[in-house]
Amino acid sequence: MSLASSSKKQLALLKSLTDGLLSDEEERGFTSGGFPSSSDVEFEQELSLAGCSADVIADVLVDLLDKGDRACDDVSDKSVVFWSKLENAEDQARMLLDKRNRIKAKIEYLESINDMHGVSEDYYFGMGPTVIPDHQNVALAIMKLEQKLQAVNNALKSHRLNLNTIESGLDSAQRSAKMALIALLKFIRSPNEHQLARNVQMERSQLTPVFANLVASLFKVTRKEFTIHTCRIVDGAICVFLNKMDSLHTILHVRNDEVFERGQAADVIFKLIGHCVCFGAKRGIIFTTEKHTSLDSNCYKIIQSAVQRDIQIIPVFIEEFAKELPSDSAVVKDMISTFKTFMAHPVFKIPIVKRPALPPPPPKPKKIKKKPPPTPPPPKMASPPKSPLPPPAPKRKKPVKPKPVRPPTPKKEPTPPPTPVKPPTPKKEPTPPPTPAKKTPTPPPKKPSVMERLNPTAPKEPPVFTDEFSDKPCTGTVKWSQPFNAEKDAKDLRKAMKGFGTDEKAIINILCYRANEQRQAIALKFKSAFGRDLVEDLKSELSGNFEDIIIGLMVPVPEYDASQLKKATKGLGTDDDTLIEILCTRGQDQLAAIKKVYKEKYKKSLEADVIGDTSGTFKKILVSLINAKRDTNNQVDLTVAKKDAKLLHEAGEAKWGTNEEKFNEIFATRSPAHLRAVFSEYRVLANKTITDSLKDELSGNFGKALKTIVAVIEDRCTYFADKLYKSMKGLGTKDSDLVRIVTSRCEVDMVQIKEAFQAKYNDSLENFIKGDTSGDYRRALLALVEEQSGKNEGIPDEPDEWVDATEYIDTTQYTGTIEDFPNFDAETDATKLRKAMKGLGTDEATLIGILCFRSNKQRQEIYSKFKTLYGRDLIEDLKSELSGDIENFLVALMRPADEYDASEIKRAVKGLGTDDDALVEILCSRSNSELDAMKEAYKRMFKKEMEDDVKDDTSGDYQALLVSMVTSVREEGDQINLTQVRRDAKNLLDAGELKMGTDEEEFNLVLATRSFPHLKAMFEEYRKLANKDLSESVSSEMSGNFKKGLKTIIKCVCGRSNYFAEVIYKSMKGLGTDDKTLARAVVSRSEKDLTQIKEAFEAAYSKTMEDWIVEDTGGDFQAALLAVVAGKMPEGAKAPEAEPEEPAEWIDAAPFKVEYSGEGTVKEAPGANLDQDAADLRKAMKGFGTDEDKIIEIICHRSNAQRKEIAEKFKQAFGRDLVKDLESELSGKLETIILGLMRDCREFDAHAIRAAVKGLGTDDDCLVEILCTRTNEELTEIKRLYQELFERDIEKDVKGDTSGIFGKLLVSIMNAARDPDTEQINLTKARKDAQVLFDSGEKKFGTDEEEFCRILATRSFPHLKCMFDEYEKIAGKDIAKSLSSELSGDIRNGLMTIAACVRDRQQYFADTLYKAMKGLGTNDKTLMRIIVSRSEVDLVQIKEKFQTAYSKSLGEWVESETSGDYKKAMMALING
Repeated sequence: MSLASSSKKQLALLKSLTDGLLSDEEERGFTSGGFPSSSDVEFEQELSLAGCSADVIADVLVDLLDKGDRACDDVSDKSVVFWSKLENAEDQARMLLDKRNRIKAKIEYLESINDMHGVSEDYYFGMGPTVIPDHQNVALAIMKLEQKLQAVNNALKSHRLNLNTIESGLDSAQRSAKMALIALLKFIRSPNEHQLARNVQMERSQLTPVFANLVASLFKVTRKEFTIHTCRIVDGAICVFLNKMDSLHTILHVRNDEVFERGQAADVIFKLIGHCVCFGAKRGIIFTTEKHTSLDSNCYKIIQSAVQRDIQIIPVFIEEFAKELPSDSAVVKDMISTFKTFMAHPVFKIPIVKRPALPPPPPKPKKIKKKPPPTPPPPKMASPPKSPLPPPAPKRKKPVKPKPVRPPTPKKEPTPPPTPVKPPTPKKEPTPPPTPAKKTPTPPPKKPSVMERLNPTAPKEPPVFTDEFSDKPCTGTVKWSQPFNAEKDAKDLRKAMKGFGTDEKAIINILCYRANEQRQAIALKFKSAFGRDLVEDLKSELSGNFEDIIIGLMVPVPEYDASQLKKATKGLGTDDDTLIEILCTRGQDQLAAIKKVYKEKYKKSLEADVIGDTSGTFKKILVSLINAKRDTNNQVDLTVAKKDAKLLHEAGEAKWGTNEEKFNEIFATRSPAHLRAVFSEYRVLANKTITDSLKDELSGNFGKALKTIVAVIEDRCTYFADKLYKSMKGLGTKDSDLVRIVTSRCEVDMVQIKEAFQAKYNDSLENFIKGDTSGDYRRALLALVEEQSGKNEGIPDEPDEWVDATEYIDTTQYTGTIEDFPNFDAETDATKLRKAMKGLGTDEATLIGILCFRSNKQRQEIYSKFKTLYGRDLIEDLKSELSGDIENFLVALMRPADEYDASEIKRAVKGLGTDDDALVEILCSRSNSELDAMKEAYKRMFKKEMEDDVKDDTSGDYQALLVSMVTSVREEGDQINLTQVRRDAKNLLDAGELKMGTDEEEFNLVLATRSFPHLKAMFEEYRKLANKDLSESVSSEMSGNFKKGLKTIIKCVCGRSNYFAEVIYKSMKGLGTDDKTLARAVVSRSEKDLTQIKEAFEAAYSKTMEDWIVEDTGGDFQAALLAVVAGKMPEGAKAPEAEPEEPAEWIDAAPFKVEYSGEGTVKEAPGANLDQDAADLRKAMKGFGTDEDKIIEIICHRSNAQRKEIAEKFKQAFGRDLVKDLESELSGKLETIILGLMRDCREFDAHAIRAAVKGLGTDDDCLVEILCTRTNEELTEIKRLYQELFERDIEKDVKGDTSGIFGKLLVSIMNAARDPDTEQINLTKARKDAQVLFDSGEKKFGTDEEEFCRILATRSFPHLKCMFDEYEKIAGKDIAKSLSSELSGDIRNGLMTIAACVRDRQQYFADTLYKAMKGLGTNDKTLMRIIVSRSEVDLVQIKEKFQTAYSKSLGEWVESETSGDYKKAMMALING
C-alpha cells in the first residue's frame, strides 16, 4: 500500500480523509496544535520517502504520541499547584458556611423561645447576654462572614480560570497526537469496503502496527502481562490477537456499533466463539463503544454455552474499561475517543447473518439411556493460522414465529359429600365435645370478573365529581365512549404502531376519547390479544410532551398522582410546586388512594419520601395533609369558626413573629366548609383577607402551601385555571404543569376550569393551548379540553347474534383418583411420617401409603400438624430422606396446586435453557382462576412477577402467546356470539391459508382470548370455510414452540383429558422416560380429572396407563405412581384404612379452665382531652430541655387506644411524628418504657422478639417469656406484625438464632396451632398423654424430648391442666419436678414456662418479676417488658399474686430497685 509520488498530494489526501471528522474549532487546532501543515518541508520529505508504508507513518505517529505525552506531563505538573489552591479555598468556604449556619440556627432558636406562651419577656432578658446576644451584634457578625465568603468565592473563580487555561493548554498538547492518529487511520481505511478488502489482501501486514499500537496503548495500560501477536480484519471485524506467556490467549474483537443497534449481538458473540475455537484462544473480549440493550438473556446463554467449551467471552463497554485507566493518562483517554471514531466508520458494517445453532452441551444421562461419548476438545494452537475465518457453519432455516395459545377452562369437579364422623361416646354422658366457635373472617372485596374488566359498565348518567372541597358538582370534558369495543380499539392501536412509522392521529382518536376505566380495559385486551404491554409500546413509539400526556392517560388517576409525586421527590432537588399542587388540592379519599398506590408501586411510604425531601414547616404541613385526617363534616359551628379566626389572628398579625404550628393545625385539620367560615370571620376581625395576611406573615413553600389551600377552598376550579394560565404565560411553556393538570382534571372538573379560565382571562383555554403548543401534543391537549359528546362513530352498529352455549359446554363430571381419606386424623399421620423418617433408614412404603392416599387439603393439614408437633418442616425432611424421582414426586404432592404449578414454571425458566414443554403444558391448559392463583403463589414464593420471568426466557410470537396466557383474561360466559364466531373463523382463514405468509397475531388474539365454548363453535365454522381442521392449518402455517402452544390450546378445547393422556403417553414413549413430565401430569391432575385421563389413555393406546407405568418405571417411583393412578399400595405397606375410633371418656372442662387475661392497672382515662394532651406533649418537648414528668403523666395514664389517637392528633396539628419526637427527647430506660407504651401489645411483642434475635447473642429468656405464654390468636398477630414491620419471617429469624430441640419447640409454638379450648375434655386422651410423658421421661433411660414438645406445644391449656393431674397420679410427682429433673437448658426453661402458665399464668409473671429483682442487680429488660406488656391485660392480678407469694407489694419492690424518671414511669403503670 504505497503512497503517491507527490508529497503534496499525499498531504491533501490525508486532509480530505479527515474532513467531516473534526469541528471547525478542532480544524483550527489541527494546524495550530503542532500537526504539520502543507508547507512543512520536513513532513513532506518524510511522506515522500521511497515506498513510504504504514510502518514508516506508524513510526512518525509514535514519535508524535511521545511528544504529546511529554507535553501532557509538563502541563499536568503545573495543574497540581492550582488544584491544591482550589481545594484550600473550597475548604475555607465550607468552614465559613458552617459557621454562618450555626449562628442562624441559634437566632431561629432564640426567636422560637420568644414565641412560647406564659413566660414574660423580662425572664428571658434576665438570662443574660451570654444566652441571648444582641441581635445587632449577631447581624454584624453574619455580615462579616458574608464578606469573607464573597472574598473566598472570588478566589475560587480566579483559581478556576487559571485551571481552565492550564487545561486548554493540555488539550492543545494532546491534539497533535490525536489529529495525526485520526488522519493516519482514515488514510489506511479506504472510502469503501471493497477497496479496503483489496488493500488487506495486498498488504495485510501493514495494518498491524497501526491498530495494534492503538490497542497496545489502551489495553496494556491495565493488562501488562499481555503482548500483541498480530492484528487483522476477520469477517468484517477487527481482531487483535494477544499472547500471554508466549502463547495465544485472548482475541480482542471489535465491531461497528450499528451491528448491535440492529440486534445482531448474538451473531457477533457466535462469530467470536468461532474465532476462539478456530485459533485456539482461551478468551474472547468484545469491545463496544455504546451500552446496548441487545445484549439480552439470549446473548448470555450463548456466552454460557461457550463456558462449557472452556472459552470465556467478555463484553467490554469502552467507557467502563476507561475507568481502569490511570486518572492522569490523558493521552490514553484521548485514544479512546479516537478508537470510538475509528469504529464508527462504515467500513466495519457487516451484513445481517443467520446464526447457526450451537451444538448443545451433552445431555444428562438418563437411567435407561447410555451416556453419549464426550465431544473431543478443539485443538489448541500457539498462534493463529493464516486463514482468517473459521470453517463455515451450516445454515439454519428461518424459524416460523410461534403463536399464542390459551389454556382450557377446567370443569368444576363436584365436591364429594363429607364423610360423616361418629361423635365420641363418653362412658358417663354421651355428650360429644362442642366445636369451638370460630370468628367469621371478613370476606375480601369481590374481584371483578374477566368480562367486567374487559367490558366496564358505563354509568347511566354522566359522572359527576364531588368531594369535601367541592361546593357544587363538577364534570369532566372526557366522557364515556359509547358504544365501546375494547378489542377493536386494541387492534386499531396495534395497527397504528406496527411496522414503520406511527399513526399518532389514530392514537389520539382512541385514547383521548375514552374514559380512564375504558383505557384500562383496552390495555388489558391489548396484552391478552397480542402478548404486549400497551404502555411500553406507546413509550417506544412516542416521545416528548405528547408521550407524557398519552402515558399519563393510561394509568388510573391515583396511580398518576403517585407517579408525579415520586417524580417530584426523586433524584437531586425537589419539585415543591408539584407536591403542593397535588397534596393541597386532593380530598381525603383521593389522598388515601394515592398513599396506597404509592406504597404498592414504590415499596416505600409517601410520607417517608416527602419527609426525606422537605424540611421545616413546609414538611410539617405536607405530613399533616398526607395523614388525611381532615374533618369532612360540612356542618359549621360559627362559634368555633370565630374562635379559630381569632387564633389565626393572634398567631400572625397580632403577634411579633408567627406561630406557624397554629396555622398548620387549623389549615390541615378543619373541614373546607368550616375553613370558609373561618376565612370570612377573619376578614371581619383583621380587616384584611387571610390571603393578604399569609403574604405578610409567611414566606417560602410553607406560605405557598397555605395560600394554595385557601385558593382551593375558595374556588378550586379558579385555582387550576390560574395554574394553566401561568403554565402558558410569557415566553416558553411549563409543559409539565400543563400536561399534569389537563391529564388529572380532564375527567374531574375540566368543564368548570374552562369556564373559570374564560371568565378571568377573557379568552378560551383552547385558544391559549393553540397559541402555545403544536403538533400531536397540541391535538391531544385540545381533544382532552374540548367537551366531548361520548358518541363513538368508529363502531358500526352491527347486530350480534347471541345463542346459548350449552351445546358447546363440556358437561362431563370429571373426577380425580384421589379423594378425601375417611376418618382422617392429621396428628396420627404426622406421627407415622415422623417415625418413618426418624433414625437410620427411611420407610418409603409408609410415606407412599400416607401421602399418596390423602387429598391435597389433608396433606396441608398434615404439614401444619407435623410442624406443630415436631417443630420441623415436613417437605425439608422428605428432601433430606429421599432422592431422585420419588423425592420429586412426594414433594410435589405436598405442595398446594397453585404453588406446585408456580414452582414448575420457575424450574422451567431457571438457569441455562428453558423447559418450553413445561411452560406450554401448564400455561396453555389452566383456567383464569388457576392462572391467577399461580401468579400470586409465584410472587409470594419467588418475590418476582411470573410474567417478567417468562418474558425474559422466551421471545417472538411464542413469548407473546405465553404473556397472553399469563394475563389470564380468557373470556367467560354461558352465551356465544355467533356473529363473532363467523368473523373469527374468516379472520383466521385470511390470516393463514389465504395469506402470503402468516399473521400470527390474529391467531394469538382468537385462540388466547376466546372462551372454550366460543372456540368449539369457531372450529366447526372454520372447518366449513377451509375444508380442513384448524389444527391442520396451524401445523402447516406455524412452527416451533408457538405452534406447540396453539395446538395445545386446540387440543384442550376439544378434550382436555385426551390432551393429558397424550402428554403422559409421550413421556413414556420410546427409549427412556421423561420422569418430570410424567410426575407433573399425574400430580397436577390427580384430584381433577385423572380418572377420565386414564379412560382416554386406554381408548387411544389400547393399553392401560398402569401397564405402561409398570413397564417404563421402577422402584419407589413406580410404587408412588401406581398408588396415585390406580390406588395400589406398595409392597410392605399396609392398605390405607380408616383409623379405628377409640372410645373416649369426656368430662366437663370447667374445673380446668385457664384465665388468659384479667384486669389491667392502666385503663382508658374518661373525659381526657386528647387534643390538649397532644399540645401538652409538644410543649413538653419543645425548646431547651424536656418535661419528663408531663410525658409520664400523659403517656402512662392513657390507654393504648388513647395513645394512638394522641399520636394521630399530634401529627395532624404539628406535622410531626410523636414517637420519633419522644425517641429524640428521651433516653435510657424511660425511653424504652415510653416507646413501648406507644405500641400496642402485639407490636410491642414483635419489637421485643426482633431485639432478642438481632445482633450477636440471643435473649432466650425473652423468646421463652413471649412465645410460650401467648395464645394462638396473639401469636398469629405477632407473626403478621413482625413481617409487616421488619419485612422478615419471624420463624426464620428464630430458627436462625436457636438450635436443637429448643429451636424446634419455638417453631412448634410459632405455628400457632395449639388445640382450641372446648367445653369438654377427652379424659382418655389426657391419660394417654400422661402415660406417654411418663414413658418418655421418668420410666426411660434418657429422655425423649420430642414427645414432651409434641404434647406440651399442641394440647389446649385445659387439656394440659387435666393431663398434669393424671401425670401426678401415674408418676407420683408434679410435672414441673419431672421437667426439672429430666431436662436442662433452654428446653427445660421453655417447657416449664408452659407448665407454669397452664397452672397459673399470673403467678408465672409474678414469679418472673420477683426473679428479675431478686439478689444483686436488677434485670431491667425483663422488669420493663412484663410491666409494660401486662399493664392493660392483667397487672392487677399479677400484683395480687406477687403480694401473696412474697409478703411485699410489687410497688414496694420496684420502688426500692429503681430510681429517677424510670421509677416514676414504672410506679405510674403499677399504681394506675
